Amino acid sequence: MFKSRAFWWILLVVWMTGATYWHVCKIKQLCGIMPYYRSTTVDESSLNITDGNKLNLESTGNITFARSEAAANYNAAKPELDSMVRYLKANPAKYVMIKGAYLPDEKNYTTFSNLGLARASNIKKYLIIQGLPDSIFTISSQVRLNNGNQKDAVVGGIEFQFSSRRLPSLVQ
Repeated sequence: MFKSRAFWWILLVVWMTGATYWHVCKIKQLCGIMPYYRSTTVDESSLNITDGNKLNLESTGNITFARSEAAANYNAAKPELDSMVRYLKANPAKYVMIKGAYLPDEKNYTTFSNLGLARASNIKKYLIIQGLPDSIFTISSQVRLNNGNQKDAVVGGIEFQFSSRRLPSLVQ
């Protein structure tokens, strides 16, 4: 009787080990990745939106993206985004460049050439839904070499740049 139980216990341990490996390495894609360390010059925990002396918004939260995903979670910075929408509606001569960041080891499952453009486009769609015209936006992207201490999310992957003329698209 003990021999038959031992087989099932061993099988259970093997199953749990395999399932843990599959979840961590294949689903979350956390195996074999070099850790990213937080830069002392970049505070990714808060979102700052500034347009000279005319607009200065600071959020305690920030826009986040799941690794290798373009969909944004902007709930922590929604009041600041809504204030920016009101500012742009009151200043129709303003143009905005939305710059999306991506990590070099992220997988791009979108139709865009990189995840930074997909993320910037996602934020642009949100702002257009809020009533802003498509013509005031330009999107670009940049590679980010650090991601703070986040392993499964990109925090602060969006920057805004304001101008009185339309800015050219820059893909870095």
